[in-house]
Amino acid sequence: MNLTNQTPLKQQELLNWLEYHEPSLISAPNTTHGYNQLNPHINFRAAQPDKIHQAVLPQSSKNKLKEFVSLGIHTESKDDLTKNVIFNRPGQVLSLPEKPTVKLPELKYPLIKSNNTVLKLALSPYLLKDSEKMKAKSMLINYNLEKSKLLPRVVIIDSSGNRDFDMSVLRELSLCIDDIAQEQKDFAISIQWRKEVSK
Repeated sequence: MNLTNQTPLKQQELLNWLEYHEPSLISAPNTTHGYNQLNPHINFRAAQPDKIHQAVLPQSSKNKLKEFVSLGIHTESKDDLTKNVIFNRPGQVLSLPEKPTVKLPELKYPLIKSNNTVLKLALSPYLLKDSEKMKAKSMLINYNLEKSKLLPRVVIIDSSGNRDFDMSVLRELSLCIDDIAQEQKDFAISIQWRKEVSK
């Protein structure tokens, strides 16, 4: 509301509203515009005076403070914990008990994995013999069973180095692909034919 074009009566009504901070006491409600019109027919009651607040400070006690008692010197007790502490001399190394070494089972090659899980597959001796003879490289094969109900989509990512040998490996894996998949639709199989020799 613009105060410059208000009559003194309207200005007084607005000042009353500012004092009470409650528009419903002095204005007419409207469903569209809210409280948009001052109601001059309301009689305002006078504001109540503030209550007198008097702070009562607590009175100090008349009792005097007691004098501090000096503490006695601590004497060494029989159950002193410092006697149980072992102080090592410089250069002295404490030997800890050795943990028993657990021998891991030796890996059997070829090492066939699917999703970092070692598969127990028995490949034909002819295939193993050929892998030794040609020193086949490690293979990585991706299988996708989603787009075909009959034949899976196979992609050789890393070849053994011999295409005929790759096809022989795919033929043997196709015989047990359902057991390898275990309801997976997209997975990879890695084959490491022998233990890698560190250079």
